[in-house]
Amino acid sequence: MVIDGDLYWDGGCASNTPLEGIFDADPKVDTLCFMVDLFAANGKEPQDMDEVTLKLKELQFTSRTAHHINHLNKRHNLSKYLKHLTDALPADLKNDPIMKEIQDFANDTKFDIVHIAYDKPNYEVPSSDCEFSKTSIKDRASYGYQHMKAALEHSPWLKDRKAHVGSTIHKFVGAKHLSSS
Repeated sequence: MVIDGDLYWDGGCASNTPLEGIFDADPKVDTLCFMVDLFAANGKEPQDMDEVTLKLKELQFTSRTAHHINHLNKRHNLSKYLKHLTDALPADLKNDPIMKEIQDFANDTKFDIVHIAYDKPNYEVPSSDCEFSKTSIKDRASYGYQHMKAALEHSPWLKDRKAHVGSTIHKFVGAKHLSSS
């Protein structure tokens, strides 16, 4: 569409994970959040135009997810660091108005994110973003169940952590645990 000489496009679907709403919810309590990507940018190099089309869609749907998760992870760890610092303040500084604002931001909770990226089968088609056949939905549900079950069996969030760490990202691709950071 052209408006006043400028070209506009319908961006279509985009990542709309409600992670921010969960992160900002009050009261602040220890949280274990599962974030599942229905598309995955992992996999082999595309070999033909159909595979290029599929890879393009995967990148469109997943590009913001990792950035968003990393941002919230850093933000929460900063609030944990600030809690440590504000607890060590002398009483006269704790009453300073600016310090009170910082204390409101600081918290001592855990906010772990279990990020499970879809591990697509070899037969995935370029139209997978709008392919809602009964078989496709059944396959996706089965994969999702297997991947979630593997994450729960592994449960890296139950392991000990350094006291100053408030948030950890536990990354899975399919049933494989890649990292906790």
